[in-house]
Amino acid sequence: MVKPRSSRLGIVSLSALLTCLSQWTLAPCVDRGCTQSSADAQQPEEDRGTYFPTDQAFALDGFASTLDRGMYSAVLESMQEPPLCGNEKAVEEYRFLWVRTFHDIVAVRASRSRRTPVLHVRVLRGFSIDAADQDGKIVEYKAGELVFTDERILREEEWEKLVTQIADLDFWTQPTGEMHTGVDGAAWLLEGAKAGEYHAVSRWSPREGAFRQTCLTLLSMAQKDFGEIY
Repeated sequence: MVKPRSSRLGIVSLSALLTCLSQWTLAPCVDRGCTQSSADAQQPEEDRGTYFPTDQAFALDGFASTLDRGMYSAVLESMQEPPLCGNEKAVEEYRFLWVRTFHDIVAVRASRSRRTPVLHVRVLRGFSIDAADQDGKIVEYKAGELVFTDERILREEEWEKLVTQIADLDFWTQPTGEMHTGVDGAAWLLEGAKAGEYHAVSRWSPREGAFRQTCLTLLSMAQKDFGEIY
């Protein structure tokens, strides 16, 4: 069993075990399937969230990949966020999930159905991972408290700025992960769903580049001060 000493560090110290992330080829999500969240051991399997394709590999090491996938799934479930993978609705969506060591967790999701783009914001406090088994499956965690939610209609120019940055980033061909190290930092996850396809890009405390800027664009749309950026 893996049990971190600090509930706040429990989020990122487990994630920091991921030191070698792998690439995968984009394919329709309906063909790849979605994995059940490993984070809620108490719920029947059919009731758990389905956040990522079954072939989603966050790391070359199986333990680390399972652990990271479980962390993201548990956080999204705790935030009452919907899965983007497997969404068959005619919706284009992008979500930035920001899991910081020392601050609240933030999710910002921009979605467009038909003509109107909408922004959804969630802030989670007190989430922690308490235990994982020998395979990296999270078997015990504290869901925390949803301390802030917001929703607003986006202006057309805001949506166009985001999708332009997504295109400039070559988001759909980016590897899911990359080599990274660190303990005191943040996991940045950017997800996208469009025309039956799903993709995710995960980075550890990016300091510069198009990926960081795209995530910060989503964050700025929330029109809220979330504290230190790292």
